[in-house]
Amino acid sequence: MFQLYWGDTHDNTYQAPDPDFSMDERLAAAAAHLDFYCGAYYPNTSPAFRKGGHPSEDTSRQPLNVETWKLPAQIDAEWREVKEAIRRCHRDGSFVAFPGFEWQGDGSWGDHNVFFNEDDPPLFRVETLKDLYRELRGHRALAIPHHTAYIRGFRGKDWDIQDDTLSPFAEVYSVHGSSEGESFGGALRNNPFLGPEASDGSYTAAVSSGRRVGVIGSTDNWGPMPGHYGWGLAGVWAESLTRESLWDAFVCRRVYGVSGDRIRLEVTLDGAPMGSVVPRAKKPPVFRVQAEALDRIDYVDFVRDESLIDRVSIVGESEPGVDLSEEFLLRLEYGWGPATNVLDLPPKRWAGTVRVENGEIARVEPCWIEPGQEYSLEAGTFSFTGTSSQETVSQPAQNGYVLALGGKKTATVEVEIDGVRTRATLAEMCRGGRVLWNRAGSAALIARDFETDAEALARKDVLFGMAYKAKVHAALPAAVYRKDIAFTDRLYDGKPHSYRIRLRQKNGHLAWSSPIWVE
Repeated sequence: MFQLYWGDTHDNTYQAPDPDFSMDERLAAAAAHLDFYCGAYYPNTSPAFRKGGHPSEDTSRQPLNVETWKLPAQIDAEWREVKEAIRRCHRDGSFVAFPGFEWQGDGSWGDHNVFFNEDDPPLFRVETLKDLYRELRGHRALAIPHHTAYIRGFRGKDWDIQDDTLSPFAEVYSVHGSSEGESFGGALRNNPFLGPEASDGSYTAAVSSGRRVGVIGSTDNWGPMPGHYGWGLAGVWAESLTRESLWDAFVCRRVYGVSGDRIRLEVTLDGAPMGSVVPRAKKPPVFRVQAEALDRIDYVDFVRDESLIDRVSIVGESEPGVDLSEEFLLRLEYGWGPATNVLDLPPKRWAGTVRVENGEIARVEPCWIEPGQEYSLEAGTFSFTGTSSQETVSQPAQNGYVLALGGKKTATVEVEIDGVRTRATLAEMCRGGRVLWNRAGSAALIARDFETDAEALARKDVLFGMAYKAKVHAALPAAVYRKDIAFTDRLYDGKPHSYRIRLRQKNGHLAWSSPIWVE
């Protein structure tokens, strides 16, 4: 019986020469909300990599971003520190960590994250992917392509040079965007240095060319928050939370990717899980898709040989007012508020609780974009504390949670965040979301920093604009986020084909399954 585990396989470390966080701090942040972690030590350097971790965090004039290998002595020292920190934090059964590094070579083969099922592996300073593959064959190692859809020869993936055993899956989604392919709306739009994307390096191009490559999401994080919400995560179906069990799942491609929300996605063909290769049969194959999303499911796509052949649309099938299920989702987000360039304030500390009368809180899914978040679920009460920092007006700063609530619609839910409370039945919460904010607290901040009585102003919208705000989203019944679907290839011709599933939530988050190949 396989269990679902979540992790980040692309957390860049030591990218800047003077980072504000240590490996131990990075690993502690990862262990707080992930099941596993694959380090991506960064052995390259550039004059553009200065304090702050990445040139995207600095709007001043940048030097030419020419990356080169760091000096050997520096690589050896930093790589040793990475491996030692991972050895200290790894614990089978609670938090699994693999040492690894990002490999770019001379920049013309596509970037790969190399990670090992070994405690003290070497770091190979080779320039070509063929040389890297040759070195890795003597180790328990994988080399996972990422942001593959950039232009080939310039940091995009060349699928002509590919070892499906050493690279059994690829990263389809990260902070760069989606490498799925243009026909599915995939785009790498967030990095002007490497973009735009090109079709021949996409994930679709790999599967279309006959490569047996599974799929994951992972962040490509360079800041203090491994597993940053909204930048991609890897879901893995494994027998247990151990290095050996996870490694077996990696090799067998029992993996899939999500863009942010931890969508539970299970795809099987006659019991064979995603990533499998099954023999051809005379009858058309029937696939079972069991999905449990964290928002309304918009649609589920059935893809054969990288062509969409069926779509099941979910929205509209069941309205919250008539659903009879006894499980609901409730999403909380906190972090809206004045930016630090508007008010001279330290990072905001938050605290909140959720209680359910005549019901229960069954489980909690974190959605974190920065460290410093903690939660507990004890005696039926969910409690959290957290931090948010709105550095600029346009920068998102919302951390959050999704709670699965058990109970009938008459159950009463009470949410309190920073002293502001809302209380309603589940039936009432299904009708719409609620914004929690403190009007008096906002007026006090304005009076302190601007010596202005906001309540005396002709326009009062500044009171809301300068307030710290949280949102309790509309509750959702199980019928709109949980589905068990059967797909049949009605055009089956007895020939080899690849099949995979793509799920989209109403809030835009996606899940991509690894294919099942019928050979």
